[in-house]
Amino acid sequence: MVVGPTRPHPSVLRRLAHAADPIDAPASVQDLQRALLLTRQLLDAPAAVPFVLPGTGTAGMESVAASLLTPRTPVLVVSTGMWGNRWHDICVRLGLPTHVHTSEPGHPPDPGEIDRLLGAERHQALLITHVDSSSGVRTGIGDLARVAGEHGALVLVDGVSAAGAEFVHQEAWGVDAYLTSTPKALGVPAGLYLASLGPRAVDVLTSRTWTPRHFSLDLRNWLPVMRAALEARFVYHQTLPGNLIGALTRGLELVIQEGAQRVHRHRRLALRLRSALETEGLRNFVAADGDRANGVSVYRAPPHLTAGELLRGAAEHGVLLQAGTHPSAAGETFRIGHLGNVDEQDIERTVGTLRRLLSPPNR
Repeated sequence: MVVGPTRPHPSVLRRLAHAADPIDAPASVQDLQRALLLTRQLLDAPAAVPFVLPGTGTAGMESVAASLLTPRTPVLVVSTGMWGNRWHDICVRLGLPTHVHTSEPGHPPDPGEIDRLLGAERHQALLITHVDSSSGVRTGIGDLARVAGEHGALVLVDGVSAAGAEFVHQEAWGVDAYLTSTPKALGVPAGLYLASLGPRAVDVLTSRTWTPRHFSLDLRNWLPVMRAALEARFVYHQTLPGNLIGALTRGLELVIQEGAQRVHRHRRLALRLRSALETEGLRNFVAADGDRANGVSVYRAPPHLTAGELLRGAAEHGVLLQAGTHPSAAGETFRIGHLGNVDEQDIERTVGTLRRLLSPPNR
């Protein structure tokens, strides 16, 4: 019951075990094409250019930022936890003047405040985390993207802990770049990130007059590869991991087949878990139910147990939870991941284990 890596479906593991074909073989090109087309469906972005590339979610964040953000031009980061801070750290390393709006712990950002900040000073981009797994906060992307659009700012979204468990409407929301990765709600082994660039981001990528210091992470170098693959043609830039792309293709097929019910399933399981744990007196870190992510729950440790004691006790019963990582509350919180292929039995076992650990000795 961790945020990631999550448990892959057996058919994904079988596909991963296939020996990779040569990178220019028709089967390899077809796998990449299929993965790209399914990524468009996953993110509801039919006009976007999708990218499937080797690396972690953090590599994807850095790739998107390095490829699209003009040096020495301010950006505004919206932080609801550790991963908003990661956006900040990446931008600072890139030499960008970086301003951060940090939400009150357990709360999403206020669109009105973001509107005020963007109006007070020009920023080239607004960087957002859709679901921050350190806090469990889900941010309303559509409202923030609308505000950013009114100020002419690009919208870059980290959806690593969101896609596959939350509804994503990249095109309708006006998101210029939406990023996700494999080992969370998609239920695919780690090693790939998915980036989807809308028309405005593609225009920035192709028309920019500066060159980033990054080579392997520069999306402009990858653009001909992805455009060719969408047409079932091979263009070389770097070697892609064929086994992982095949596994991703299978994983995305399962996600798309489940459709909207996948998001509803995540929501239903989250509500079942939270209802039971609230009965036991645990406090959710996120103040309002409507702001709580479907795939990760963050709780404050109970008065009579430390978070570490709770995690060790759960592990002794065969239930793996994760320590808190929120910048202001890591030591007093713990995290439960219910992403991807988690089912009712997983929730019931987790609830039962926590009930035993939370029960006073004389109960």
